[in-house]
Order: sequence, then C-alpha cells, then structure tokens
Amino acid sequence: MRILLVNDDGIHSPGIAVLKEGLSGNHEVWVCAPDREKSGSSNSITFSEAVRTALVSDRTLAVSGTPADCVLVAARDFLPAPPDLVISGINIGPNLGADIVYSGTAGAARQAVFLGIPGVALSIDTFAPPYYFDIAVDFVSRNAEDFASLWHNSGDRSHFLNINFPNVERFEGSVVVAPPAKLVHENRMVSFTSPRGETYGFYEGNKRIGISDGAPADIDHLARGNIVVSPVKVYPELSEISRLYAAHTFRTNTRRG
Repeated sequence: MRILLVNDDGIHSPGIAVLKEGLSGNHEVWVCAPDREKSGSSNSITFSEAVRTALVSDRTLAVSGTPADCVLVAARDFLPAPPDLVISGINIGPNLGADIVYSGTAGAARQAVFLGIPGVALSIDTFAPPYYFDIAVDFVSRNAEDFASLWHNSGDRSHFLNINFPNVERFEGSVVVAPPAKLVHENRMVSFTSPRGETYGFYEGNKRIGISDGAPADIDHLARGNIVVSPVKVYPELSEISRLYAAHTFRTNTRRG
C-alpha cells in the first residue's frame, strides 16, 4: 500500500521515525509532517499566510503549516497519487476524550477522511522518555491493510480510528474497541510580564476532569494496559435532541420595510 505518515509533534519526532522504519519494508511510505511541533492545532488549516515546504529526503517533506495542511499538501501535490491510508503519529502523549477535538494528530486523520481516505491516529501513553514504541509499530505493521479494508467495508466512511497504546516494554494486555471518554482538561493560564511591559501566558497543568456514565471508555482500558481502538465520527449524525430544536418556534423579527 501507499501510506502517508503525518504527525503534530514535528518532522524530527522519534514517533514518526520509528513508524516509517517499521512500515517501509512492506509498504510505499511517504512522510509529510510539520517542520516544528504543532500540538493542539486540531483540524485547522492555514489561510492567512503562505505554507512553506522543504524536501528533507526522498519521500519526506517538511511543511510550515498544521497537520491537516500536511495531509492536503501531500495528497494533492507531493505524492504521485492519493495514499491508500493516512497514519498520524505516533504521538507522544495519549489522545483521550476531548483530546481528540484539540489534537493535531487526530486532526490529520480526520482531514484524510474529508478527502475520502481512511485515517488512523496513533498515540502512546507517556509525555516523557523512555518511549516504548515497539508495541505500536508492531500492531500497525500487522494491521495496516486491515485498517484500510475495514474502513472501506464498514458501510460508513465518515470515521477515523483513534488508537492509544500503553507505554510498556512488554505488552500483556488486550486489544479493546471502546468509545472516547467524556472528559476535558482543567488548565489554567500562568502569566508573566516581559521587560517591555508585555504580558504573556502559558497553559499549565494537564488535570483531567471526567464525567462517568458507568460504561468503560478509552481512558479506563488504557489504564489497564490495553491497546484501545476508538472509531470516531467526523460527521455527527442528527440525534433525538434535534427534534427538540425542530419543534421549537424561534423568535425572529418578521417586520418588513
């Protein structure tokens, strides 16, 4: 298969390097990644400035834009033909619950689906070394063709796969299909003033706030040492709550002239 690798940690991230090495033996692998870290960029694309590209090596391109930009640049201009599969990652740090909305890793997989290409987002459950990527690389190597065929045969191509891996040297868990958790992050802004009197700030903390409905979700299974596969819809279907709004009479100004 022709596989496009993207990430949001940047072209020099070890996660994308080991993935390229692990897949290149059996697949035609192309890499198109941001020239620097673009975490938290979600599905944003660049409109207000030019997107710069630089060829790093054969089949490897660095892009000044976002992960979603990388998918667009690669699929439309860099690759000789559209990829059969887009794999985003391996992200350093898990993507669970609301992370999937903010994550540039997930955004790249989502952008692939917008282009009619199956997308997979990969994340490992640690923010600091040592990184045990072998489990993720082995899993993806064994299942890459299945990711593509399952997507095409699903009857619903409006989804991507979000996969989280435990950061363990030896895998003794299971592969679990589970929904994303209902959780968000409790971050606060830490501000400081520069010598010129300008105020700057950084988000501090990564505390998660969960809303449990009793059903085990991705965060629960990941904590138990499992590989967690979560199909994520990119086009949410209208639900029962839509009937509430459809039955409501909204106030408008009906005067004319």
